[in-house]
Amino acid sequence: MFVKFLHILSLIFISTIVFSQKLTVDAGPYRTICPNKTYTLGGTPTAFGGKAPYTYQWNPPSFLNSITIANPKVTGLNTDIWYSVIVTSADTLTDTAYVFYKYDIINTFNAGIDTGYCYNQQPGVTIGSNNIASATYTFSWLPTDGLSNPTIANPIASPSITTMYTLSVSDNICLDHSSTVNVSSYL
Repeated sequence: MFVKFLHILSLIFISTIVFSQKLTVDAGPYRTICPNKTYTLGGTPTAFGGKAPYTYQWNPPSFLNSITIANPKVTGLNTDIWYSVIVTSADTLTDTAYVFYKYDIINTFNAGIDTGYCYNQQPGVTIGSNNIASATYTFSWLPTDGLSNPTIANPIASPSITTMYTLSVSDNICLDHSSTVNVSSYL
């Protein structure tokens, strides 16, 4: 009877012991960020293991609506940035995670400033922006008349009449970006 009592007592004791799990932190997925969009940092969940509640410290605070919540919002981002989150559990376990947000420069490509050239006296003018074009972007110019190549960022335009060219840039990540330029032809 005494052995049975000890066995029951040991089962009760073992069942009341709480084993603390290792604290694990998830800052969320690496992302390419589109201009004028809002994103949510952190995982689902951002912290697990250890003992709740958790405290959060996001750094840097740039573009965040809060630095002390599990899933802050990122708004107005205009540069590449690394974020870190330090999480501390109620049982004082601490862990850190990092995430990189790459800013998509799609809206920095443009058709250029209005310009002109002397028809039949000059080879034409280069239009478009001077961004470093990447293989991830697709360029499309319309109309194509008078352009050296309507699928590059900086074609040479040599129209015989004044022409408004429209550049459309796409990358299958963000919304397409369009802009226009007038090229005047002087005789």
